[in-house]
Amino acid sequence: MEKIIYSKYSNDRRREFAIRTDICCDDKGNKAVYKTAMFPEGKQHLNHMYNYYAESKKSSTCSEMGLAECSWETDGRLKFEYLNGTPLDEILDRLLAEGESKKVEEILLEYIETIYKNSCDCEFNISEPFKTVFGDVELPGKLQCGRYTNIDMILPNVLIEGTEKKLIDYEWVFDFPIPAHYVAFRILYYYIYSNSKRKALSGWNLYEKAGISSEEAEVYLKMENHFQEYILNGRAKYNQLYTMITPGIEAVVDKQRGIQEDCFLKPDRLLHVFFSKDTIFSEEESAYYRFSQDGTIKVRIPVTRELKNVRIDPGEYPCVLNIESLRFNGKIIDADRIDGNWTLRAKQKFFFDAPDPQMVVCLESSGELELQFQIMDVSQGGAKFLGKQLKFRDKKIDVLRKQLEETKRQLHAIENTKTWKMHEKCSRILTKKGKINE
Repeated sequence: MEKIIYSKYSNDRRREFAIRTDICCDDKGNKAVYKTAMFPEGKQHLNHMYNYYAESKKSSTCSEMGLAECSWETDGRLKFEYLNGTPLDEILDRLLAEGESKKVEEILLEYIETIYKNSCDCEFNISEPFKTVFGDVELPGKLQCGRYTNIDMILPNVLIEGTEKKLIDYEWVFDFPIPAHYVAFRILYYYIYSNSKRKALSGWNLYEKAGISSEEAEVYLKMENHFQEYILNGRAKYNQLYTMITPGIEAVVDKQRGIQEDCFLKPDRLLHVFFSKDTIFSEEESAYYRFSQDGTIKVRIPVTRELKNVRIDPGEYPCVLNIESLRFNGKIIDADRIDGNWTLRAKQKFFFDAPDPQMVVCLESSGELELQFQIMDVSQGGAKFLGKQLKFRDKKIDVLRKQLEETKRQLHAIENTKTWKMHEKCSRILTKKGKINE
């Protein structure tokens, strides 16, 4: 006889997607996973999962990665094999803790490349089913797609046991074109941002290394939001209710000083400061500070000799940051010494048009860093518009710079001709004789 040892209800979804997942164990210790539709409308959702599994078994859709086996039970439940492997995100977390950052990046990009190799059936073109699930968005042409797309290939769903790699969940599979880049975006997005210890990965340019432009990433985030709305059908998840009715509580820890306090504000209103002896920043050597309600902050931060490289992250979204004061040991830090991913700088104002803005400054010794900032949020639409305008300006400047270089080249060529040299020589002679008026 089987006994339920774990149960998860996904009843915050719309009725056709609401299911219950149970892990059961029999008298001999054998485990199995069962998915049950909570409403009659959900039977089609289970059918969809099984059909994808059966189709994949016939073809090479997942040639480099297996699927957890599934079968129908007589009572209408869908039974999945229970796998004992280690989730891929846990493996990467261990490597991060051991300082193996290059290995983490290598594994991530290899996994994404596997997905790209199995997504070459067609090019993306927007369809009505796509609009229903992901919204009406604009994407660049020639994006590769597979015949079927499992968008939920996130790392917790990949179990590793020895050399075998299997997907334990293929609930969200679609048979219309979806860019493989979107699947890669979800993998990176949920790995980086589902745990604050991984936030340092946001500075690794992983999207770019996976072939995803910043413009694409913005669109994929909109698609993800639309997809979540499609699943929930206007409902709120239980874990979202608290932040919807309160400003939220965030534990702010200053590891340099050993101070911890509860701050009543949303996480994106926190200034995150990283410390490092090189250019690799990690959550372990970082501190949080809170902005006031008017978007200002003034703090003094102790800096040790060993950790004199400082990265300042003023939130999670596009913004304008006004540096009212930035001093180290009482001396003003010139803005030209600050590195970062801003798009435009006007004196002490820095405009960031992409998520996860960052500023880096290298200090000469130990001491105290004093900063006074004011942050102004920029909507994604406004950031996108300004970003395009700035890129257009940069292109125009580049054209003018090339024209100036060409003009200089032509002038240099003229100055080296015999005619010009003769003209210069005659001018000097006539000047000496007083024939040319000043």
